[in-house]
Amino acid sequence: MNRYRFYVGLLDRAGTPADHTGAHTHLAAHFGGYLALEGNGAWQPSDGPVLYEPSMVYECIADGPHPAASYAADLAQLCNQTCVLWTAERIEGGFANA
Repeated sequence: MNRYRFYVGLLDRAGTPADHTGAHTHLAAHFGGYLALEGNGAWQPSDGPVLYEPSMVYECIADGPHPAASYAADLAQLCNQTCVLWTAERIEGGFANA
């Protein structure tokens, strides 16, 4: 199994609330589901002070490999972002039934 995370700003390039409707549709179509977590992130550009940004972290689990970099570029376009950070890692997991 693989876990993919996509870190997408909640504000778009203009500083207004980003529309994440397309992101939800895109990830559901490619992964069959996802977990969306809102949080506050911080990062420091090479030429300035630390910036704080409200963000959405999408976590997706898949049995096989997925083109995460391509999906991140899609999310950047769908949510009007300059960029979207993505991570991928191999995990173990499964479902437990009651």
